[in-house]
Amino acid sequence: MLYSERFRVAPGSKPRLSAIDPSFRDKHESKESAEKAIAENGRRMRELQYLLYAEDRRSVLIILQALDAG
Repeated sequence: MLYSERFRVAPGSKPRLSAIDPSFRDKHESKESAEKAIAENGRRMRELQYLLYAEDRRSVLIILQALDAG
């Protein structure tokens, strides 16, 4: 299963947050490893956001949850 498929919600379906393990770490066992991946993913998200903006037809909802549930 692809990493992104673990968290994808199909159009028209309801998200089941109880089915997602909040302690999921995948391959990042260290903070440094995760920070590098976050920086790379942020760059890619900026590129994709620009394409979505330019297309002016679709939208994306991203839900973030803090570790302290804040």
